[in-house]
Amino acid sequence: MRKKVLSIIAIVVASLLLIGATKKNDYRTIKKNQALINEVYRHLITHYVDNFDLNAFTKESINNMLMDLDPYTIYLENEEKSGIEMLTRGKYGGVGIQIGRREKQLTVISPMENSPAKRAGILSGDKIIAIDGKDTEDLSMDAAAKMIRGERGTKVILRIFRFGESEPIDFALVREDIKVKDISYSGMIDDNTGYIRLTRFSKTSDLEMKKALKDLMEQDLTGIILDLRDNPGGLLNAAVNILDLFIKKGETVVWTEGKTNKSKRKYESKHDPLISNDVNIIVLVNQGSASASEIVAGTMQDLDRGVVIGRSTFGKGLVQTVYSIDKDRSLKITTAKYYIPSGRLIQKPGYLPDELLADTTKMDSIFYTKGGRIVSGGGGITPDHIVELEKVSPILAASWRNGLFFNFVQKHKTDYSSLADAGLDQS
Repeated sequence: MRKKVLSIIAIVVASLLLIGATKKNDYRTIKKNQALINEVYRHLITHYVDNFDLNAFTKESINNMLMDLDPYTIYLENEEKSGIEMLTRGKYGGVGIQIGRREKQLTVISPMENSPAKRAGILSGDKIIAIDGKDTEDLSMDAAAKMIRGERGTKVILRIFRFGESEPIDFALVREDIKVKDISYSGMIDDNTGYIRLTRFSKTSDLEMKKALKDLMEQDLTGIILDLRDNPGGLLNAAVNILDLFIKKGETVVWTEGKTNKSKRKYESKHDPLISNDVNIIVLVNQGSASASEIVAGTMQDLDRGVVIGRSTFGKGLVQTVYSIDKDRSLKITTAKYYIPSGRLIQKPGYLPDELLADTTKMDSIFYTKGGRIVSGGGGITPDHIVELEKVSPILAASWRNGLFFNFVQKHKTDYSSLADAGLDQS
């Protein structure tokens, strides 16, 4: 017996020494490679024939270092944080307009209710030709959005071209805190079925969802359609809190796995569901449904709580954490992966080059729901019922893509007093 105990102790000690040696080797390798990077940087700055803008060169070097990793691991500077802050704060500083490109022109798709833009008289279809005097012709959508957004109380001037007006109009708008509205529509589509369209998962999504569900439940419904098509995702906690409204208390809805203990977390439903089990749930998805959308759809499917209809989803199952470097700079790093109740990894493969991976273990591709149904792994959520896209002609697709129908309506919307009048026009 004593020999057996001594053998076990020897194995444990040897294992600890091996782990310690492995960690020591890891630290030595990190130190060696870090020194190499520093030396290359020092020689370039010291000896390169031209003088660099050091800030720009450093930023470019960091971006190049991250380029071969997944697309969600990125370096952020102050002006690039607005998207994250919009999700985490549930609001942003702006004027309250949705913008898009129509016939290659920056266009107001719609002004938000009770926003500075709406109160000033900006209309759907207005063309934004300048922002604070800067021409928008060659401006990207992201750049335009950054210029329009800003601190509450500051001013931005939008120069607008409007169909029917001979001269551009300047609108001087004072930015306000614009609350993010994640549910674009909710209501009854027939006597028994409620419908909710969720466009993102932000800080306020679960509160909006709870209110929408309570309103629908007053209608004596028997089914709910949750539309997550083209929803790019957002906050994990928002997805978990929304699942809590549908899933039985105590069920595991998602978990994360990463290198550190902090990145390994299990999320369970904490409350009795708001929606009873006798209400049927349909979740609509497509290739634009990603991340938190896939968690909600996949968990509903894995726990046999809802039927997923549409097309296979995007396949983003990576968790990001933002690390502040200083008050102006941050690094958003992929730190974990999402897994849903059946054990499926949502992330599609191929997000990292094989030569960078130390672990190339093959994942299972067949999984089972709580009720024993087979569901597919390998990235994304495969719907229970697949809806094929109708083929459209190239000219029709190009017309939709370039917003020709939208522009036609904007040009002619003042020509008629009603839809009936438009229908009578034979020209």
